[in-house]
Order: sequence, then structure tokens, then C-alpha cells
Amino acid sequence: MKIVEASEIQVIEFRLGRQFFALPITDVREVRRYEAVTPMPEAPAFMAGLMCLRSHVLSVMDLGRRLGKPSAEQGDKTRILVVRLQAAWMGLIVDEVAGVITLSKKAFRSPPESSAESPNPKYVSAVLQVKDRLILLLNAAALS
Repeated sequence: MKIVEASEIQVIEFRLGRQFFALPITDVREVRRYEAVTPMPEAPAFMAGLMCLRSHVLSVMDLGRRLGKPSAEQGDKTRILVVRLQAAWMGLIVDEVAGVITLSKKAFRSPPESSAESPNPKYVSAVLQVKDRLILLLNAAALS
């Protein structure tokens, strides 16, 4: 097990379409293979439905739709991230999980105000510069 220094943060990196996002590893309880969910009548379009997780019922959100992108592609790499959103656990459907990365806090940049390619800025807490690409770090509390 790697010891993370105070000047570093671990994030779980995932893909929605062609864009990469991340959440602090402390917000993620587990990563699960995609499984069918039970739709809820009259729920917002970004709410995929409900799933059972070890005798607990969790709401499941299509994260792509929540961020104004197309629905997650449901395939072999589709995953559900079980994350803490404020006071409750929730599932987030993502296209693929790339892995856990440890970053120096120097890799963090302020998010832009707004752009056609970026989700609503309230959902993005930072932009992470990793080698030659940028990853949007999401604010989990703002997603609910």
C-alpha cells in the first residue's frame, strides 16, 4: 500500500464518452460492474433508477446525462461508482474506470468559468493536469 503525502491526493479516474473525469478516492466506496437498474416513474432524466447493494437500496444516476452529455455507453467496461453524495450513498454510471492515480496538489488548476465542452462549472472543483491531458475533478456534493 502506497503512503500518500499531505501534498498529494488520490483520485479515481473515469471516462464519459471521450472526456476524462475524476473523484477523490475518499468519496468512492467501491467500483461495481454495471448491472440493470429498476427505473423510477417520473424521476429526472439523469436518474437511471434503483439497485440493491448488500440489502440496501441505492439510487443510481447516469452521470453523463447529469453533466449534459449523452448517456453512458452500456458495455463490458461500464461501471457503477458507489459514492457518497452529501448524506447518502449513490451509484454513478460511467463508461469506464481508468484507475486510481496519485497527484501532487501542484497538478490542480482552477476550472474555467464556462465552455461548450465543459459541464456546468458548479460540478467541477478543479482541472487536473496529467502528462499531456486534462482531467476534470468533480465536486461530488454538487451532483446530488
